[in-house]
Amino acid sequence: MIYQKHEVLSDFSKKFVLQNLELEMDCLPIRCNAVHLCHPNFVFGEIIAPVLKFILGKRFRLMFQVHRGLLQEVVAQLESFGIHKNIVPYDFGGNQRLDVVSWLEKRRTLDL
Repeated sequence: MIYQKHEVLSDFSKKFVLQNLELEMDCLPIRCNAVHLCHPNFVFGEIIAPVLKFILGKRFRLMFQVHRGLLQEVVAQLESFGIHKNIVPYDFGGNQRLDVVSWLEKRRTLDL
């Protein structure tokens, strides 16, 4: 997850980003083949992401995708990567309605 609310350009360095990526890839209980960032703010989407993709090399460049535009355009872009509209969250233009509160309650009742 990329939280962009208080980011500043001076927070980014190649070493910092690479360490965080390696940490996240090693700690996730799943294999991550791609990262799709939808509707980023202008600074990250137009300036920082292209620079990161250039600096971090071919592997990261191939796995990191930034999607901008209208909701329908972003959903069409995601579908070109095999991510169907039925699994895309409603807020991003898909059909999947997320109810985090009921999901957490269900998990608590199952002691998970």
